[in-house]
Amino acid sequence: MDKDLLQAVRWYNKSANRGHSDARKALERLEQEGHVEVLIVRAKFGDAGSQYKLAVCYEEGKGVEQSFEEALKLYKAAASRGHEAAAAAFERLSPKVVDPDFGEIAYRGNCLWKGKLAAKFYGKKCELEVELEGSSVDTVSDAQRKAFAEYQEKKDAFFETMLQKAKQVYKGASGKRQNKILPQTLYIDRQGNYGWECVSAWNKRKISVILSDGDVRLAYEGGTIPL
Repeated sequence: MDKDLLQAVRWYNKSANRGHSDARKALERLEQEGHVEVLIVRAKFGDAGSQYKLAVCYEEGKGVEQSFEEALKLYKAAASRGHEAAAAAFERLSPKVVDPDFGEIAYRGNCLWKGKLAAKFYGKKCELEVELEGSSVDTVSDAQRKAFAEYQEKKDAFFETMLQKAKQVYKGASGKRQNKILPQTLYIDRQGNYGWECVSAWNKRKISVILSDGDVRLAYEGGTIPL
C-alpha cells in the first residue's frame, strides 16, 4: 500500500464530495487502475460498494495482506447498508460449527460467535441469543464451557435474584409490568466471565446483568447500579 497515494486519495475524496469534477474523475481513474487506496478511503466514509470491493481484496489478498477477518467486517458493513452481494458473501465466508454445548454457532466478526439457546423466563418459552468471545479460528474455550455449565446449573436462581434486585432498584417502574427485565443475550468472554444483556419492559432501556462474580449485579451505561 502506497501511503503517499493514500493521502492524495483522501484529498481527492474531500474535493469530490464538495462537487469538484476533476477530483471525482481522478478517483475513478485510480480505481480503474486497481489502486486499492481509493477503496480504503471510500469504504471508511461508508460507501457500501467500496466496502464490498475492498472486502473482496482482503479475501483474495489483492493489493492488501490477505485477512478473512477484515473481509468479514467489510462484508458485514456493506450488507448493513443493503448491499445484497455483500450479504451473500458474509454468509458464505462466516465460519459455522455445530458445538456439543451450544449447538449451531456462526462467527459474526468483531470477535464474536453467535447462536441461539432455548430459554424460559416469566413462565414463557423463548429463544436467548448467545454471544461467545473468540476469533474466526478460536471457537469455544474450556473456560467458556465451564462457565456455561455453571450457568445452566444456576440460571433459575440467577433469574430470581435479578427480579428481587430489579424491584429494589426500579421502584419507579410501572407496577403493572412488575418491574420486568427481559434477558435477551447471554454473553461469555474467553476467560469465562458471563452475564445477560437485558431490556427493561417499562422503558426499553438496555441493562447488563453480571452473573459470574459471585453475586448478581445490575449495570448500565458503563456503571454498576448501587444496591
